Amino acid sequence: MTDGIIRLEDLNYVSFEQASIYVDACFLLAFLDANGDEDGELVEKVLSKMQNDKVENMLISNHVFSEVVHHLFIGNFYNVIYTAYRKFHLNQKLDQQEEEILGDSNVASKLIGLVGNRELEKLRRSEQVFIPIKDIIKQYKETYRDHSGLSHYYDYTLNTFNKMLNELSDLFGIETRIITSDEDAYFFAQELMKERNLEVNDALHLAVAKIHSADFFATLDADFIHNNNNNNEEQDPSILHVSTRFI
Repeated sequence: MTDGIIRLEDLNYVSFEQASIYVDACFLLAFLDANGDEDGELVEKVLSKMQNDKVENMLISNHVFSEVVHHLFIGNFYNVIYTAYRKFHLNQKLDQQEEEILGDSNVASKLIGLVGNRELEKLRRSEQVFIPIKDIIKQYKETYRDHSGLSHYYDYTLNTFNKMLNELSDLFGIETRIITSDEDAYFFAQELMKERNLEVNDALHLAVAKIHSADFFATLDADFIHNNNNNNEEQDPSILHVSTRFI
């Protein structure tokens, strides 16, 4: 453990007892995508360590909330469109979980109708597809009046996020706190950008973590530890790098 950076091999030599740990979006997304994924397994290892040490709480900023929910929202709509394609174009029978993802069949049918033929052909050939989800949703709202039919997809995304918070509590006994940034964080982040050559997102994360007195900052992002030129400064949270990719 050097210069305020905690790597995975240091984990057993660090105590999280009564600590506040700020986490970024990639940490939470890895937890959500844990099914056999290396990053997800590493995050669960860290969460187990937090549980055993009786960590005080996990801090989630409004910026992290926004990033995670946006990622889930886009991913959910990809699932909706792919599921709608299977149902309406391939005439496949869906199970109960897939029907739940699909939501209102009429709405889903209209959504798939807004996807270009080129992308639908890629779906048929199981090729990589790029669908401009935000543009599709905007086009739907401009074309159809039944905007309430989209509510299912917004609810589904938020339920996924809140279920994750419940799992952190139920499985690991970790209390989560949603924290906000204010005008102080706005100016503090600008100072950190200039002083430490940090990208704006990293600077904002660090500013919010410091303002809320986080003891640790857990991230999978190597860019933060590489760009943080002064991360051993007094009162800085220690950076917990949850990844085997150091360089």
